[in-house]
Amino acid sequence: MLKESWKNILLGALLLTGLTMLLGSDSSDKKADSMLAMPKAEAAAMPVYEQEYMKIVAGVCDYLTTGNTAGLPAQGMTGFFEELKAYNIPRVVSSRPGYTLQDINNDKVPELILTRSADPNGKGYYGRDIYAIYTFVDGKIKFVDENCLRSRLRLLSDNTLSKRTCIDDKNMEWVLEMKDLLRDGSLRQVQTFYTKVENGRCNVYRKYLDVNDTYVTQKTSMHFYDMMNIDHNVQKVEFLPLEEYSSRGFKGLVMQHLNCMGLHELQDDRVDLSAYEHVYADNPSPGAEVLFSSNTSLDSFEVLDLQGDSSRVIYSKGLLNPEEKLVLHLESFETDPVLSDETVIKNGIRFRDDTGSLRKFAIRAKVEDGSVYLEEID
Repeated sequence: MLKESWKNILLGALLLTGLTMLLGSDSSDKKADSMLAMPKAEAAAMPVYEQEYMKIVAGVCDYLTTGNTAGLPAQGMTGFFEELKAYNIPRVVSSRPGYTLQDINNDKVPELILTRSADPNGKGYYGRDIYAIYTFVDGKIKFVDENCLRSRLRLLSDNTLSKRTCIDDKNMEWVLEMKDLLRDGSLRQVQTFYTKVENGRCNVYRKYLDVNDTYVTQKTSMHFYDMMNIDHNVQKVEFLPLEEYSSRGFKGLVMQHLNCMGLHELQDDRVDLSAYEHVYADNPSPGAEVLFSSNTSLDSFEVLDLQGDSSRVIYSKGLLNPEEKLVLHLESFETDPVLSDETVIKNGIRFRDDTGSLRKFAIRAKVEDGSVYLEEID
């Protein structure tokens, strides 16, 4: 039987250590003011949705630095305040609370996501557990969903929202909801799994939409732990730490702009690649072709050979523009000795983001389905 104790212990440790990380030894009003200050000219240059989202970020940041709740959004703070009550600390902070922009409903306007923690990986910060999600519809912010102390909100690899909630841990009552965010800001239930103890056995039920767009409920042959592993394929989303809000705004987010997939993943084999520039590693292998592009310009772009102690440049371009697409003919796949459940292509990319930081990413592929993805490295 799963217990909540491990979760409580971990969150407690993160909360207690996080206050020092966010505020440091100086808790004066001067420090808080500098942290909350956003240059007016820079704020005015933001798209309208960014300006509105930044009000939420500023309000949360103000709360974490001063305890002032006036700027907090009306919805989305349940997880914050439940942790405050559970651990009895002055202000609720996680190990490194973060925020990000990511378009999860394909309407070309990103959502604002607040996260429990954003941990450093290379020059970026990444996390999985989400506090709250907001979208921007008809010129206004709309609350989407949030976590609580007994639930876990995450994004699956296809941008489906996954929310696992413990109803009664003692009786093994759990619910796993999967929802799509629609362009009008509403959520559409894709499918739901839930447990029910019957005749001493924990059974798993599934509720889903059939071909007639009608909800159907069926008893499955799944075990309890099978249900708990359904949402294991979650995104490791790039976030910005709230402590850097005043100096960065939304700058430094890159993963949302990068498009990387294996040629073998294309659903249509008739795709014309003649407009793509082809880049070849020293020893390219069939099956290791990768399509790469970016939704924004990448400064000082390079394709790297990651083998050995140094990163050798095999292709470079001063500025890679959004309309420029590449086919990377890379080295063959081989087992990664560190990541036993994954494989890695021996190459990567490097470029400077809009803050001037040099960012480096390995191009990797998952063992289970061969899907190609990027992972930031030092």
